[in-house]
Amino acid sequence: MQSHNHLAMQYKTDPPRLQAATDWPATREEGLQRLSDFVDRAGSHYAAERNYDFGPEQRTNVSVLSPYIRHRLISEAEVAAEVIAAHGLSASEKFIQEVCWRTYWKGWLESRPAIWDRYVQDVVHLKNADAQNDLMQQVRVACAGETGIACFDAWARELVETGYLHNHARMWFASIWIFTLKLPWQLGADFFMTHLLDGDPASNTLSWRWMCGLHTRGKTYLARSSNISEFTRGRFPQTERLAPFAEALTDDGQLENAQPVKPRKKLPSGDVVLLVTDEDLNPETLTFDDARVRSVVMLSGLEHGVTYAPRVTRFKSAARLDARARGARQFWCTFENLDCSDRHAAERLVQLANGLPFVCAEIPVGPTRAAFEPMLDVLNAQGLAVHFVRRDWDDAFWPHASNGFFQLKSKIPSVLQRLGISG
Repeated sequence: MQSHNHLAMQYKTDPPRLQAATDWPATREEGLQRLSDFVDRAGSHYAAERNYDFGPEQRTNVSVLSPYIRHRLISEAEVAAEVIAAHGLSASEKFIQEVCWRTYWKGWLESRPAIWDRYVQDVVHLKNADAQNDLMQQVRVACAGETGIACFDAWARELVETGYLHNHARMWFASIWIFTLKLPWQLGADFFMTHLLDGDPASNTLSWRWMCGLHTRGKTYLARSSNISEFTRGRFPQTERLAPFAEALTDDGQLENAQPVKPRKKLPSGDVVLLVTDEDLNPETLTFDDARVRSVVMLSGLEHGVTYAPRVTRFKSAARLDARARGARQFWCTFENLDCSDRHAAERLVQLANGLPFVCAEIPVGPTRAAFEPMLDVLNAQGLAVHFVRRDWDDAFWPHASNGFFQLKSKIPSVLQRLGISG
């Protein structure tokens, strides 16, 4: 794989900017800029400082790349290539593992789609069943940051105001939500998905399940005041009254048996229509085999089971505009925008096909796929095939995500070598 260093160097600044989680230009250029700003600190500095939450104005100890990776404005492969080229794999091991955690969650959920479906059903049930009692009032108090637990309230407000939380703060927050406030984990996960700019169906849902002992059965995470005080450098007191125990939750249903990830298929040759969704807003770097893109349709409104906050909606909208501008330079063809929330969207997509097959970056398990599947049924009924393009990174890592993270972690060096990323 060719090094992506030239891409990041295009936007190099020195010294690195002070990263604040309050300003998020939704462009690939900004993602590359942040990667360039961070790469020098991705080795030993990151390993030593990554667990500290210094507050929303002090993010130089972490990459703040997650919203850009989430929407594939930049890719895991190019992030890994840049960091390993600068530090080598051994010195950047901690950071590369964090990148691969997201890949692990994606691959794990891909083989167990019913986990997502059940989570969405649980959220709907909890909101409807408890609309008339005090549970939803307790949830509203927690989401407004009015519980009286200083750290939790600060993080709740920070999430709503910025669309971001440090990873360690997310763990503390979830633990307090589940074990101190005794609130359903599904509603906490829904709060995160509503407001996080990097809200990822797999990473978010499965991380909350892990926190309460449903992912690795019986393994939970307990937030402690002393730990919070230490890793926020005293921003919050050690006197907070948090739950002293984290008893694992139990699940009413059984985990479905994992289904092997379907192998990647070869794309058709000849002219195709490219569909672009919020799951992958970097269409110019997809590999199309012998297919030729003759037109592009940018899809929006693919949201099932999730209601996004205005800040998140604006980010996604701006990111689509950026993808359209880049794609126009790459493909030199007609571009159409299609709001899939319109009840006639499927029929309109049939018209836009003009008899050609579709190609689309693979849509992983989550709200986008759930919203697209009914349209897919209409297209199939009309004899119009949709061929999904899986990126090399996912194709190489997902088969190793069938059990615990250690299985994938042990394969990182060999998989990176296979992908041509080494150092």
